[in-house]
Amino acid sequence: RDHKLSSVISLRVDDNIYSQLDSLSKKSGIDKTKFLKQALLEYMEDREDYFMAIEALEDLKDGRDKIVSWDEVKKELAI
Repeated sequence: RDHKLSSVISLRVDDNIYSQLDSLSKKSGIDKTKFLKQALLEYMEDREDYFMAIEALEDLKDGRDKIVSWDEVKKELAI
């Protein structure tokens, strides 16, 4: 069995958020801890995507990168 080290996070939320968490985790058929882990992972992935997009836009604006058309990509890859 693969045992990974983990850390504990304590979080205080309003009662209405807790009730919504309870309801959604039950509807999803998973416990609240697993539901929160999945939600946190999805949120962090979205934020990473956001920051990568901002960085790409900054590179584009500053001339460190350029937009390439699909036709140029096909030509480069000999497709």
